[in-house]
This record gives sequence, C-alpha cells and structure tokens, in this order.
Amino acid sequence: MSRHVAIRSSTAWYVEALARCRAELRAHAAFVTILPLEYPDPPGALLFPDEVARTNRYRLISDRRAHALGRLTARYFVGRGNLPFSLTEYGKPYMPTGVEFSISHAAILVSVAFSACGPIGVDLERAADENLSPSLYHSVCHPLEIEWLGSLLHDRRSSSFADLWTRKEALLKAEGRGLIDDLDTIEVVPKSRNGSIDSSGRWRLWSLPTGEQQVRCTVATAPSISRVVLLRSGSAEPFEQSIDPSNPDVREVGSTSSGKPPQI
Repeated sequence: MSRHVAIRSSTAWYVEALARCRAELRAHAAFVTILPLEYPDPPGALLFPDEVARTNRYRLISDRRAHALGRLTARYFVGRGNLPFSLTEYGKPYMPTGVEFSISHAAILVSVAFSACGPIGVDLERAADENLSPSLYHSVCHPLEIEWLGSLLHDRRSSSFADLWTRKEALLKAEGRGLIDDLDTIEVVPKSRNGSIDSSGRWRLWSLPTGEQQVRCTVATAPSISRVVLLRSGSAEPFEQSIDPSNPDVREVGSTSSGKPPQI
C-alpha cells in the first residue's frame, strides 16, 4: 500500500472513529482507542511548542513517537485540534470541554480513553518476559496481591503482575494523581472469574484486549459507567464490554494523598 493510500485510509478511520466516540459518550459509555506507533497522525491535530520540547526530551525515538501520537489523538477526539491542553497540579493534561481523557503507551502501542461521565484512567503495560524478583512484588503489592500471585502457576506470575500494575496505575490516573510511593496500600486483585470487569469502590476496572499478547490494558471509570467500547486503529468493528450496574461486586480500594506527576 502506498503512503498516500495509507494516509487516506487512516483519515477515513479517524473520521469514523470520532463519530463513534461522540455517539458512545452521548450514550454514557467510555470510549477507548488503541493505535500502533506507526499509525499516521490524526488529521488537523497539532503539537504546540512546549509539547514538541517535551517530546524531544525523550531519549528513545519510540518514546518520542508515543508521546506525540498520544497527545495528537487526545486532542483530535476531544474536538480541539488546534487548542493547547491545560495541566492539573500533578501535570495531567485536560481541556474544559466536559470530556475527560487519559493517555498511556507501552511497547509499540498507544491508548487514549475518553469519558463524559467523570474521570477516567488508562494504563498499558508490557509483561516482563523473565521471572520477576519477589522483592519487587513485596515493594509494590498489597499482602492480598502477594498471596494471589503465589497461588498462580509460576509461568503466569509475570503477566499477572503486569495486570495488577495496570489496574493500580489506571486507578491512580483516574484519580488524577499519578504514581504514589506506597503502591502496596492499594489492593486490586481481580474478583471476577476472568478479571475483565471489576467494581472497586469509587472505581470500576475494565481489562481490555490490546491485540498484543504481552501488553496488558486496564481502564478505570466511575461506577456510573456500565459499558466500555474499544476501537483499534484501522478497525471498523469495536470490542465492547458491559456490566449490570445493579449488581456490582463493590469493594473499597485505598490510596494515599501523596503523589507524583503521572507519566502521560
């Protein structure tokens, strides 16, 4: 496929995806998109000088691309392609449009999640190929999470640890505070059989497929969100998850007030 055809095709996908995003947000669902780093930029969206400067501070070309694509995609779907973001006190970008968004990247993927029904957080994480040190588990995992990891087969622990990590970080991004020092105070062990949807007090956690076996994705939404729609780049068929909000598995997740700026 020629570059001209590829760009024209991606432009059509962005236009259709934007229409789907707006429809889902009006229906009080959350909308999530996942794109590979090589996917063309959305039409008309711009990076501002401060964003270009921040992008250029990344050492790896892949990180530069991920940062740029995430910002451009968020700006396009929020519908303010030519306006700069504002920043919260923790450095999280936002626009005063009534649409909340969150950005994440890992490996070759970028994800942006949107909600018109309160805060949202998304996190991508690549599962480690090698076995992780037990000392790492103890430094970031709640005692119940350590017990859960210990109950799994050895070859599942690295991927399951990545699941826990994305759940914690998505939740903290939804809260708008980013990573905290005492991650071991937050317990996010999956309560449902497959761990795909889980209500956790103030937040509902959704595990979504990324199309990459080693990359995990979790989205944290307000409990009022009962449906999440995922659309991958180039695809016309969305992946949907829904839950009966009248029968949630509600539990509390604690977190502290000290935070570090989110890695967005």
